[in-house]
Amino acid sequence: MALQKIFLITPLGERNTPDRRHADKMWNDVFKPLSEKPRAEKASFEFVRSDLLKESGQSRVQEIMNLIHESTGCIVDLYKIENLNVMYEIGLAHSQGKRVFFLRSDKISESDIPSDIRFYADYYHPYNLDIFNGDASSDEVNNITKRVSEVVDAMLTDINSYRPSFYKPTELYVSNILEDINGKITNLEKLLKDFGTSSEDERTLAQYIIGENEAFRALTAAVQKSNISVKTTRFSPYSVVGRQNDFFNTINDLMSRSIHPESFERIIAANNIEKFNEVVKLMVNNAGKNFKIYISKIEYSFEMVIVDDQVVFIHFRKYNNVTTDEKPQDQPVSLISATLKIDKRLIANEFSTIFDSITDNSKDIACVIDCNQISTETLSEEINKYRHIFYAAVNEYEGAANPTV
Repeated sequence: MALQKIFLITPLGERNTPDRRHADKMWNDVFKPLSEKPRAEKASFEFVRSDLLKESGQSRVQEIMNLIHESTGCIVDLYKIENLNVMYEIGLAHSQGKRVFFLRSDKISESDIPSDIRFYADYYHPYNLDIFNGDASSDEVNNITKRVSEVVDAMLTDINSYRPSFYKPTELYVSNILEDINGKITNLEKLLKDFGTSSEDERTLAQYIIGENEAFRALTAAVQKSNISVKTTRFSPYSVVGRQNDFFNTINDLMSRSIHPESFERIIAANNIEKFNEVVKLMVNNAGKNFKIYISKIEYSFEMVIVDDQVVFIHFRKYNNVTTDEKPQDQPVSLISATLKIDKRLIANEFSTIFDSITDNSKDIACVIDCNQISTETLSEEINKYRHIFYAAVNEYEGAANPTV
């Protein structure tokens, strides 16, 4: 079995400095004895500290990047928080999806830790710095050694232990790398990964779909199959009407079919007056039906569609740095650059809860249009009422985006 590496991330400093003395004590009292301890039939490993290796001829940054890349996992000693090299190396490790565990001295409070690292609080082992710096045979040294030993065993045997929760190599990174190789890849039909067994409770189906047309085709197909509920958003300033009519017509006609979901909810951000045309079409076609339209005063940075609380689509936008005048007329603004489809009830329920929290926020919702309360006789009056509310919300949005001096 190949020797596996555990890379150590710690403040080092020059020789005879407090940082170097602390790193050396941690090495001599914890890591070195642990690496020399017989492991019977367990996987073999070695701790790696960059300054203790022979010169490789590479730059220090390149050497550290290679060491992190080659490692099974990393252990970080947050003996102090202000060392930028440590923060940089943690970022490198997380970006590569490496398993990362933190030793944290009690001299560092939770509020001192950057929020991006604080997210991994479950991966901490706090230790008493004063006791550790005392007697080398103290209980504190033994406590640290025991915890590190448990972490190493987990890293060598469990592919998911201490791994960043966002790390999805198939869905997230492979597609981006392929797209960056050249600008000609416009469609990656399916990146599908089946985790666990075929059991519905154990299985997660994730598909990363590149391209606006491809994303909307998948959305349309899923919505057409719904029979319980559909929840959708349109926070972007651009309406789907005129751009993705198949998808919009599916939404607009769904409740008129003989077999349809029990409820349909759509959040529409009031950030462009033209989007009210979509609101009108939905009101006209769904009067008297269990169809709700939430007019939001807030433009969130994501889009989502949740079907039957089983399948969720998370949409990604593509922002351009050029101004509108510089964009070629034949290249309209992208409604969606890609979407991540996840077929997992547990995950879909989480996003359904997010959706409900937005609709329940009376501060950010300008109004709720309950089509079930609208009749043919009152339709014209209701449209005019909600037009005034929608336009006022758009004016408020534009005023906040372009405040007068």
